[in-house]
Formats: sequence, C-alpha cells, structure tokens
Amino acid sequence: MPITASILYNVVHCPQRVALDAFGDPAERDTHPSGAASVEWFDRWCRDHDPAVKQRILDYNEDDCRATRVLLDGIRELTAL
Repeated sequence: MPITASILYNVVHCPQRVALDAFGDPAERDTHPSGAASVEWFDRWCRDHDPAVKQRILDYNEDDCRATRVLLDGIRELTAL
C-alpha cells in the first residue's frame, strides 16, 4: 500500500483502524480504542485480574504499535521523496 498524506492523517486520528487495514486484517478488535480507555482498562484489570480485560489491553497495545510503525514508515517514505 503506498503511503499518502491522507493515510498519515488517518493514522494520527484513528491509528488502530489504519494499522489493521495496512496489515490486511479487516476486523476491528475494538470499536472505541483510545489511550484514555486503555488507562481505564488497566485500572479494571488491576482490580479484577480479568483475563478478557488483559487481552483487550494487549490487543490495543499491539494495534497501537502497528499504527506507530505505519506512521514511521510513511514519514520515512515522504522524506525520501
């Protein structure tokens, strides 16, 4: 997938969706991912140790790392032009 300014814009505004698209995964794991939500999930996990909440945090973090990689690759590609 060629990196364009619109893709980079979308990475910043909805990183998990763009990262999943860029890696070919059509399914969203979370419909409302955000840094603020992840803090709440972590607080809930600290209290309850619910494995499902822990997995939600892990999935969010993985998607966030993928989105960061898409953004980094896009910036590198733009600077190489």
